Amino acid sequence: MLPLSKVELFNRRHLRYNITVGLMDGGMFGAALGFASFGTILPLFVASMTDSATLIGLVPAIHAAGWLLPQLFTASRTARLRRYKNTVLRMTVHERIPFLGFAVVALLLPKVGLQAGLILTFLLLTWQGLGGGFTANPWTSMISKII
Repeated sequence: MLPLSKVELFNRRHLRYNITVGLMDGGMFGAALGFASFGTILPLFVASMTDSATLIGLVPAIHAAGWLLPQLFTASRTARLRRYKNTVLRMTVHERIPFLGFAVVALLLPKVGLQAGLILTFLLLTWQGLGGGFTANPWTSMISKII
């Protein structure tokens, strides 16, 4: 059998930790998405501000487009990266911070009004979707490299 490279030795030594942290991150992120689901909770939030079926139906569509389209344009750049962590950390902020914005919009909705609340909600939805899309390729590449 061939001797293991330094990278393979490093990966084997840290495998248990990486799996544990990855499962915790995925579990907590999944649980958090349950509170702000793009298929139920956020459309319901939008429905509380408007009766427009088009606007309500745009919620999951914006998320899907924001998640999928950036991946088409970032795949070649991601393939050239030697390290993924910095890119993931820089981009994932744009995926997660908008959730705080949703909470602020919900809290301030009586003061800002329904129209402003809708505009802010859709801006945050777009920001979150694009943040997830720009994060997706480097994140999956990083995970595949770790495990």
